[in-house]
Amino acid sequence: QGLPTISLTGYDGGKAARSPAVDYSIVVVSDHVPRIQEAQATVYHALLEVIFTCLARK
Repeated sequence: QGLPTISLTGYDGGKAARSPAVDYSIVVVSDHVPRIQEAQATVYHALLEVIFTCLARK
């Protein structure tokens, strides 16, 4: 549908980070699962803030 795709991954990103279907890949380079989850939650909230700000301008 022409929408940009973003992957949020941990460890080394795996196949998802290198997939041609992904436009932007955000990799939390860590082996510690709680750190990965914390970082991903922060990224998720930051992305939502950007999206809501862009939508509010329309």
